[in-house]
Amino acid sequence: GLLRLVQVGEGRSADVTFAGREYGVQVLDKDTVLHRVGVKGRPLGQYFTESPYKTIADVRSGVAVKDDWEVSGLTLREVFRPSIDTAFSVTVPKGTVVFRGRAAALEELMDQVDSLARRVFQGGDEQIVVVRPWQVGGGGWRVEEAPIPQGYCWDVVQYTPTPACRAAMLGDLGAIAALGPEEANEMSPVVGLTPMHHAAIAGSVPALEALVQRGASPSAANHMGLTPAMVSAICSRGGALAFLLGQGGVTGNEAE
Repeated sequence: GLLRLVQVGEGRSADVTFAGREYGVQVLDKDTVLHRVGVKGRPLGQYFTESPYKTIADVRSGVAVKDDWEVSGLTLREVFRPSIDTAFSVTVPKGTVVFRGRAAALEELMDQVDSLARRVFQGGDEQIVVVRPWQVGGGGWRVEEAPIPQGYCWDVVQYTPTPACRAAMLGDLGAIAALGPEEANEMSPVVGLTPMHHAAIAGSVPALEALVQRGASPSAANHMGLTPAMVSAICSRGGALAFLLGQGGVTGNEAE
């Protein structure tokens, strides 16, 4: 197919980004608004969808978009501090050639994809490729942009948070005040994050304070060794990090 000639990465042609390398070719018969996500100020990539996505979590799942293509696994920043921040609506002129098909899952694009990354970067939604739109002449391209919500970490990794973890993320101090010590330290499934982790992600110092009062451990690590202090550092939650480092048993090494 034509896309075998288009390189989108080191040693990778554009056709492999479609599930089973199957896609169709279309010439637009009218000006058409297509949608994509990316970094603010960089509206013209090669990958689009017909309908806009509402959150970054939906993008990761639907069309298997990563921030870091050097790493086959799900990175911490892809969960907690993505570089993707903007949704673009791009008017593509009549007569432009586009390629349509289902987006490949990450495991079709990269080697050694672990189970967590397969869970997140599923693909399967329709994607539309416009080859090097920044080189297409003739005018008629128009761009609108808006911030795109990240969504919650449980949306990205697709797990159901415990009630305590949800309360911590949302800063529901009334619900936190009703927790017992066991609930205040209960880990959510899949990722093993405690309510303290979730409050640190949100950067809510009042929630962190309330959890400590209910017996939550400020230094509890999940199965990957990730502590609340590390999460607050990754997410640039300075107030939360300062609070956590002020608790007994929490050191600066945990945020490195």
